[in-house]
Amino acid sequence: MRMERLRGAKSVEEIEASCDALLKHFQMPEEAELLCRMLKHRDAGVGERALAELGALHAKGKLQRTMTVRDALEEFAPRCREPNAQALLKSLLEG
Repeated sequence: MRMERLRGAKSVEEIEASCDALLKHFQMPEEAELLCRMLKHRDAGVGERALAELGALHAKGKLQRTMTVRDALEEFAPRCREPNAQALLKSLLEG
């Protein structure tokens, strides 16, 4: 239910509320589409957690770097502050 709410969220406010509700009760999802939506959260820490999960999917060979994924990563880049997260973001964008 909470993942469906995130999947259907349109505005940043809806995405944030959905992310917060999801993270209150569950771990990060393992779906690239949902993780990309989570990158839009105003709290960069939530975005960096989603980025780490995208990196884990990539390491397992389960991340298809579609234009949607690439666009979400590029949109998150200016807000990414943590050095390890920045390095991961750079590697995902380059690969």
